[in-house]
Amino acid sequence: MNPDRRLTIIRGLPGTGKSALANALMRASMDKHDSCSFLDINHVLYKVAVRDAGDAKGTIMLDPQKVKEVYEESRQMVDKAMSEDVPDIILVGSFLKVRHLDPFYALAAQHGYVVSVITAHSYQSNPNRLPLKSLRRMSELLEFPKTIIPADLQVAG
Repeated sequence: MNPDRRLTIIRGLPGTGKSALANALMRASMDKHDSCSFLDINHVLYKVAVRDAGDAKGTIMLDPQKVKEVYEESRQMVDKAMSEDVPDIILVGSFLKVRHLDPFYALAAQHGYVVSVITAHSYQSNPNRLPLKSLRRMSELLEFPKTIIPADLQVAG
């Protein structure tokens, strides 16, 4: 893996500052490199995958097929950026389930990218105007990945 090629995944509930952090990382990356790829899949997801604006309980329903399509399109866009040797790729999304990250880990391994996953926790606003019930449900579903220690890790000393 090349430490100069990074995929940074910023995940968490809507309104936790993912996009603000991504924008700051992108500006820092542009100061260092000529190019950086920034993809916020939540913006796409809420535009194309909302099946129902809310039921009587205030729960937003997402079309599962559209969600799969958005994740697959995102995977393809990250693959394209990696194939073009973009040094920094910043991917933003809720990624509630750890398994949602697997395709991106696989791409990073295939292309020699180092992966960093940041989970945003600090709730700041409700940019998508989701019902509180939906946010609480998403909070219950949010999983946390285990720390992966490489087999070839060298101990300093």
